[in-house]
Amino acid sequence: MGNPIWAFSFLLFWVLFYTGGLANNLQDLNTLVQNEAFKELYQKKTGILYNVSVPSFQYGVTAQVIRLRVGSLRRRGVNINEFTIPKGATVEGNPRSVVMVYKNFGHNYSYFPTMGYKFVAPVVGIQVYNASVTKEGEYPPELKLIVKGNPISINIPVYADSTLTPSCALFNSTGVLTSISKMDSPTKICITSQLGDFSLIIPTKATAPSPSLAPESPMVVRKREQGSNKWKFAAGAAGGGTVSMLVLFLVAVWGRKEADKAKISKMERQADNEETLQTSLIGNSRAPTAASTRTRPVLENEDST
Repeated sequence: MGNPIWAFSFLLFWVLFYTGGLANNLQDLNTLVQNEAFKELYQKKTGILYNVSVPSFQYGVTAQVIRLRVGSLRRRGVNINEFTIPKGATVEGNPRSVVMVYKNFGHNYSYFPTMGYKFVAPVVGIQVYNASVTKEGEYPPELKLIVKGNPISINIPVYADSTLTPSCALFNSTGVLTSISKMDSPTKICITSQLGDFSLIIPTKATAPSPSLAPESPMVVRKREQGSNKWKFAAGAAGGGTVSMLVLFLVAVWGRKEADKAKISKMERQADNEETLQTSLIGNSRAPTAASTRTRPVLENEDST
């Protein structure tokens, strides 16, 4: 049987590693995927879409990456899965080449809280970064894609049956729902002038009115993001406290069991070193008695022959 101390040490390490390794919010996940994407592109060809290795604990999330020259992007455009970026698109800062990171969250909606709506399609998104990385481990901030003329089109497949017509939903870099728009009527696709994370949603109640969100001021968006971050921090702290209490409880139970085993073992050793006495019922109580006498009794008047 293995050492219980080693087993509990392994359990504690696993819990701390698992909870610490999870991306706590969408920004953490984006950084994690960006890191893996740049590693994947090392000594790889430009213009080819490569799969990115995403940690298994980010269940349902897949990613791909491609490096493009901005001049080629402007002249030809590019198609990346559901996204069609038209000709004429440029990138802020005029970098020579860019890295585009594509993500598909599948059924994992934990990074995108929506009140009053439900998803009927996966969340998909693209982020753009400067490809000119000069130092290992140094990753540039996200860049803005600028489209001129034709907009970006996103053909997101619907996998949930509904009598309602889905609406296009755009989420910002923290997972907050920032705009809802109608799908393009002839093509049933989402039309946008910016990149980000997109999906299709419907109201949770059939009687709910058709959604229409006006553009929010930067101050309102910032306050809502701050409130969301505070809530996520509180939830993370509560989860971490619960895990710590569980580990401490298991250690306490194990310690109590080990102490009881040691006590019983000590009593058994003491019993082995002592003479075992039989007990007999005398009146209403039991008292120890010898199992047998050492010599047979002899009567005084018995003649010995």
